Amino acid sequence: MANNEIIVIKQDGTVNNGQGGGGAGGDASAITYTPALLTSWNSSADPGNVDGGLDQLASRTKTLETASSNPDAANVTYTPAVLTNWNSNADPGDVDNALDQVAARVKTLEATPATDASGITYTPNDLTDWGGIDPGNTDDALDYLAEQFNQIDASEVLYVPSTLSNWNSSVDPGNTDDAIDQLASRTKTLETGGTNSVKVTTNDTTPGFLNGKLVAGTGISLTVLNPSGDEDLQISASVNSADVIYTPAVVTNWNSSADPGDTDNALDQLAARVKTIETSGSSDASGITYTPAVLANWNSSADPGNVDGGLDQLASRTKTIENNGGKVLTNGTDSTYNYLANKLVAGANITLTVNGTSDKTITIESSAGASGVDDIRELVWTSW
Repeated sequence: MANNEIIVIKQDGTVNNGQGGGGAGGDASAITYTPALLTSWNSSADPGNVDGGLDQLASRTKTLETASSNPDAANVTYTPAVLTNWNSNADPGDVDNALDQVAARVKTLEATPATDASGITYTPNDLTDWGGIDPGNTDDALDYLAEQFNQIDASEVLYVPSTLSNWNSSVDPGNTDDAIDQLASRTKTLETGGTNSVKVTTNDTTPGFLNGKLVAGTGISLTVLNPSGDEDLQISASVNSADVIYTPAVVTNWNSSADPGDTDNALDQLAARVKTIETSGSSDASGITYTPAVLANWNSSADPGNVDGGLDQLASRTKTIENNGGKVLTNGTDSTYNYLANKLVAGANITLTVNGTSDKTITIESSAGASGVDDIRELVWTSW
C-alpha cells in the first residue's frame, strides 16, 4: 500500500481506497476513534480507540452468545432504550438494521492504512466475551460477533398479553415458552373433566355434554332446540315411544374432525399445529407467522394472523370456559352456557321440579295417562 493511502469501510460492506496519512499495518489500540455521539457509549464516555470500542461492543453483545438457531439477524427484534442514540432519533427496527447503522457510524478504519480488517490487530479486554479465545484481529473478531446473531433461544421470544386477566393470577407469563406451558396445563385440566362437561354425580368418571348424559327411557324423547345457537334440551313424553338415537357432535377443533384419542396424541397434534417457534426466527410473538390448519377452529373462522394473535384468542377462549364452572352446554354446537335447571325444557306431558337448597335435584315427571309412564325419573345434579 502506498503512503498516505486510507481505507473507508462503507455501511454496505464495500471497501474504498483513498489518500490519507500513515504507514502499513497497525494495532487497533493505536487507531484513534472519536464518537459522533458520546451517548452511544457506556457512561457517555469516549472508548478512546478502536481497541476500546471493539471491547465495549463485544461486551454489550454478550447477551446473544448463548442463543440457539436464528437464520437471519433481520428477524431479531431490537427496541432501543434511548432513541436519541440512533440516526434521526428513529428506531432501527431490528438487529440487522442496527448493526448496519452502527457499522456506518463507527468509522474506526477511515484513517488507518490497513488494506484489510485481518491486518488490524485486536486484543480483547475480556477473553470471556469471546469464548475464552482471542480472535487475533479485527476481521476474525467481526466474524465471531456475526455468528452470535445466528443464535436465539425460544425462551427469549417476547410475548406481551393484550389482556392480563386471561392469564393465571392476571400475571404476564413473560415469554412464548411460559405462555404455551400455561395454556397446555389449562387445556389439560379441561380435557380431563373441565367446566364445559357435565357429570351425573361426583363419582362420574366420564364428563360429557348434557345431550349425552340424559338417557331417554320408555315413553320419553329428547330433542335439541335451536341447534347451533342458545340450545335447550326438550324432554317429551309420547304414547308412541321410540328409541332416541344419539350421535355425538363433530369435534371440529381437531384435525379432520377426528378425536385425537388420548392426551399424548392431542399434545402431538397441538405441537404440529402450533408451528410458530419451529420455523420463525423472530424474537417477538407478533412477528411469528401462524397459518391455521382449519380456519373454522378460530373466532369468526378468521386467521389470527400470528402467534401473538393466536395466543391472545386461545387465552380469551380458555378464560371464558374457566369462568363458566357449574354451567352446561346441550351439545358441541351449543353457544351459551347455563345452569342445568335453565337448560331443561318441559315438553308435552312433562313436569320439571327443582328440589333442595344446596345439593339440588331435578324431578322429571310424566303426566298420568299421557304415555302410560307413571314412574318418576330423577336426575341428580350435584355440581351447581
